[in-house]
Amino acid sequence: MLQLQRQKIIQDITQQIRSTLNVNHILATVTQQVKELMQVERVIIFRLFPNGRSQIVEEVVSSEYAALKNYHWEDEKWSQEILDCYWQGKPRIVPDVINDIWTSCLVEYTTQGNIQSKIVAPILQELGENETGRWVSSEHKQKLWGVLVVHACSTKRVWEEDEAQLLQQIANQLAIAIQQLEHHHHHH
Repeated sequence: MLQLQRQKIIQDITQQIRSTLNVNHILATVTQQVKELMQVERVIIFRLFPNGRSQIVEEVVSSEYAALKNYHWEDEKWSQEILDCYWQGKPRIVPDVINDIWTSCLVEYTTQGNIQSKIVAPILQELGENETGRWVSSEHKQKLWGVLVVHACSTKRVWEEDEAQLLQQIANQLAIAIQQLEHHHHHH
């Protein structure tokens, strides 16, 4: 994908996000657009709650694959290495989910979802005052709000680095929009 095309896409998505004042609507819009844009079978947004829980809050999936949204995987382990990677705002490309050493606990989820390969992009927010918790890195002054994930189900997709960057840029716009809305609600 050309750099210019990519910038235009980011701009379009950003404008749509900014014109929406409802977080759920923003999540739905973004997942839908990412799915079309990246031609993947599933896009999900995982929300990480301050109490340490994580849950799929938005999902768009091709009809021939299972919807994962209503499943709960309580044993979701987020290793320190993964978190460190995410706190730096780096997307993670997983070319072969089955051989991904970091998420062996996700076997059931992977099978259920027919996931072959994926890219995970962190949705990071600046730290508010006195915020603590599992998803907070005081070192990076960042809070992991969640992750934006694309799944290739029909084949093991070989991802380009720029696809990962594109996903990350969208995740960054998402983070800003969510933060602005949350901020807006707290103050009115």
